[in-house]
Amino acid sequence: MSATEIKERIVIRGEGFWLAHLFFVVPFIILNVQYVLAIMRRRRLQKQFRAVLQGGAGTGNSFKSEKKSEKTAKS
Repeated sequence: MSATEIKERIVIRGEGFWLAHLFFVVPFIILNVQYVLAIMRRRRLQKQFRAVLQGGAGTGNSFKSEKKSEKTAKS
């Protein structure tokens, strides 16, 4: 390949390329990240809520563990 052939193959990306990324690609990536974070948050909250309803399961936030700690504190 000669130098002129290489220059002809180089594509200079104009402002349309960057505008497309700004308005389509970047928001798409941001929405996907927010979606994944929302799923993670929902799963964590479901686990916490389930633990409270079941009365503990290793968490200190449950009602049963509070009652047990009150009984041990009284005795």
